[in-house]
Amino acid sequence: MEKNMKRNESIEIKRILDILKSKKIFIVLILILFILMGYVYTYHYVVPKYKSTSTLLLIPSDTYENKELTNIELLINSELIRTYSSIAQNSKILKQTIHNLELNMTEKQLLKQMKVNIIDDSYIIEISIEDTDAKKSMDITNELSDVFLKEIKNIYNLNNIGVVDQAQFPMQPYNVHHTKDIILFLMAGVMASFAYIMIIYIFDNTIKKEEDIENYIHIKSLGNIPVHNDKNQEIIDKRNAKTYITECINNIRTNILYMNSAKNAKTVLVTSCTPQEGKSWVSANIATSFAKTNKKVLLIDADMRKGRAHRIFKVSNKKGLSNYLNHITGNVRKDIRLGINYIQETKIPNLHILTNGTVPPNPSELLGSKNMKELIAILKNVYDIIIVDAPPCRLVTDSIVLSTIMDSTILVVNSEITKINELNEVKKSIKTVGGEIIGAVLNKKKVAGKIYSKGYSYEYGGQVELEETESEKVVSVARVLGKAILKLEKTNYKSLRQQKSKLIENKEEQNRKLTEESMEQQDMKKFMKRQNYYLAKIANTVVNLKDTKQEIKSMIQQEVSNIDYTQQMLQINDMLINLKDSYLELSNKINNTQIENDDIDKEENRNIIDFKHIKSKRVKKSLV
Repeated sequence: MEKNMKRNESIEIKRILDILKSKKIFIVLILILFILMGYVYTYHYVVPKYKSTSTLLLIPSDTYENKELTNIELLINSELIRTYSSIAQNSKILKQTIHNLELNMTEKQLLKQMKVNIIDDSYIIEISIEDTDAKKSMDITNELSDVFLKEIKNIYNLNNIGVVDQAQFPMQPYNVHHTKDIILFLMAGVMASFAYIMIIYIFDNTIKKEEDIENYIHIKSLGNIPVHNDKNQEIIDKRNAKTYITECINNIRTNILYMNSAKNAKTVLVTSCTPQEGKSWVSANIATSFAKTNKKVLLIDADMRKGRAHRIFKVSNKKGLSNYLNHITGNVRKDIRLGINYIQETKIPNLHILTNGTVPPNPSELLGSKNMKELIAILKNVYDIIIVDAPPCRLVTDSIVLSTIMDSTILVVNSEITKINELNEVKKSIKTVGGEIIGAVLNKKKVAGKIYSKGYSYEYGGQVELEETESEKVVSVARVLGKAILKLEKTNYKSLRQQKSKLIENKEEQNRKLTEESMEQQDMKKFMKRQNYYLAKIANTVVNLKDTKQEIKSMIQQEVSNIDYTQQMLQINDMLINLKDSYLELSNKINNTQIENDDIDKEENRNIIDFKHIKSKRVKKSLV
């Protein structure tokens, strides 16, 4: 999300810079115009005015005698100074000044020219007069100051007042600043230029050049076509048009071929955002350009509402695409033959046309139907390249639906008409349904008249321009379709032979496998016989072992039953009695010497029962 936002911001900044670059002449003219306006204003429109100022000192008597004043006294004196300044603008003083100098003006006019300024925290008043005449300004200021001082003396009986600075003759007008005025107008020109750029940015977001397609839409530009307004000459070739337009169309053809060569694409959908952008004109001329390269080309007018391909090539439109789709049978051979009724020849060699036909009630459903897919698949086996002229994308969904069927899609962009946001929406819609956009064509580009005589080149690396060949005769539809049927039959015959040979190979392989399996089965039977023989022998051996085991078991039981244990039990009892006596003797002699202990041990050893001896003796007896 953040990456998209940053990318959009960089795109918008780049667009503003592009506008600035493209409109630099207008911006320079705007700046020059504002500089000229500033020059005219400051030198010819501004009336020079001169300002003359006199400074008066008004100190009350008690203030002069008592130098130390309180805050309240200072406040009172400042209010008094304001009173004096208002007296300076009194009608009586103004009348007296006008009378003394015999001025030809009224009191209001003099009052407008007059300014009284009180210097803060002081007893000084400045009286200024502004006038277009410098001497008159000085005379009025001095006379007004004298009249004012006399009036103050008469009213307040002040002696500590006087003129500090008399009004001087002003050498330069105070309101004329040529450099400042021109700079201000220049800044206004900059602001006007910025406003002009922003207005263009907001209201004129159209594609103007090929770089705009690649920078703002992020798809390849296949080339541009200059403005061509001659409606009587809609098919362009070298014999009846300027070389520049022809070369533009040929270069677009080459770029389409190069972009489609990687995936061996045969069908090209041509559409636009809105009507009147020239998609039908571009489709017709691209198809014509391909036909000149000795390729079998079919132009399909899929604009079932307002198609005009039949008017461009001046052919009948009684039967066309809509009628063809309604009669598709599903049998490839029959459907190819059916094309004779709907596909027409044009005056251009190798170029056939399938007009839009009768306007159906459901164009979108018909174009997205199974029949349309089958028809395109059939025609791809007949023609080398198919150009489909589709309706504008923003009005109907027909082109969006068709883009899923076609190998590639081209967008026609009308220079300075097609908007960037609309083209992005169309691109997004086609990409969403899985359509493949290989590029865009900039149509109706404005160029200078001299450029028509210049060469033109727009290539991707490694592509090779096709050589144009002029065919003498127009190839009929019946001949093209007949060749397609023969090719289909040959293909079917080859496929049948391949299937037959494959069946023979499969049969031989099966026989070989059966032979191998029969041999394996015989070997398996022999192995099973041997295995059964040895298993029977093992079973007999196991039975014999069981019998032997029973015999041995019965013999052991018999021998055990014949053994007499009475004598051995008596001997054991006698031994236990002797052992008890020995134990008693041993306990009585426990405090004797070591030698006696040894003798006791020897005596005791003699009295121990030899169980091993008894056992071996019993085994010997049983074996006997």
